[in-house]
Amino acid sequence: MSILTDADLTAAQVMVVRYHQAILASDFTGAGKVRADYRELCTHLSGATLVGSVPGASSSGERLDMALAAEDGVEPLWGQRGRFLVVVDGLPAVVKTLGLSSTWNVFTFYAVEAKAPFIGPSGYRTHYCAPAPGKMPAEQAVDVLRQLIRADLRPMPSLSATTVQQIQTLAALPFVVAMLAHFSDSAAPALQLHLF
Repeated sequence: MSILTDADLTAAQVMVVRYHQAILASDFTGAGKVRADYRELCTHLSGATLVGSVPGASSSGERLDMALAAEDGVEPLWGQRGRFLVVVDGLPAVVKTLGLSSTWNVFTFYAVEAKAPFIGPSGYRTHYCAPAPGKMPAEQAVDVLRQLIRADLRPMPSLSATTVQQIQTLAALPFVVAMLAHFSDSAAPALQLHLF
């Protein structure tokens, strides 16, 4: 495992910004080139081999993604790892995105209320998709979540104690608490629509 230098981090950060700009400009050829360059940097950092370049916490890709992650609660750039909260049709969900080393654009939605209906029976749902041209990650996450709510919102079955604890841990994150505090009782009718 090689040490990430300031030069490596700067190069990777520039690539993430270029990737984000390419997606917003609907330049998927440019975005693909940036992703290839990022993969090349990961390979270089793994001793010129793909072994150890992506999977696992100690891999070069994972370490770069973690080092460049957006601050919790702040919308990430395309190609940047992050966690933020969205509320769609009264349903709050923590959204997790992966970094540029991931093969796919992924939104994973996590419940923050253990007793409320959700789009996945175990309190989370992963959705793979291409980045939406010209949209920010949170805009696309809201669109995806809205579609999933319409198609798959269901009461969660009895959850294990571990799952309930994980949901409570997410609900207690400072950015989740702060954002949910901004919702007043006027949000209650929207929440009631989803109670079965």
